[in-house]
Amino acid sequence: MNDFNELNHRINVWLTRHGMKHNATGWMLKLVEEVGELSGTLVKEKGRAEEEGELADSLICLLIVAACRGIDPLAVAHAKMTINEGRTGRVNAMGIFVKSADLAK
Repeated sequence: MNDFNELNHRINVWLTRHGMKHNATGWMLKLVEEVGELSGTLVKEKGRAEEEGELADSLICLLIVAACRGIDPLAVAHAKMTINEGRTGRVNAMGIFVKSADLAK
């Protein structure tokens, strides 16, 4: 089974085994690094395999930050998505939704 809970479990086991579970700040810095590398694969058009690898690294680091802080990322994402679904706004020229409160007046 390759589901979200299994991935979270594997990450937590790995963190515990290596004594890395309590350094959210360090992992946040690593997350920023990995997101930068993901951005680089897109800008430099490095190909699907590298893009997938950097996306996976970014997701793993994000899940580690959540684990270090005791946050259930799936639960908070569902809660936030419920809020987002009720927001008004518009899609900008880049195809990104901008909520009404953030639109220039």
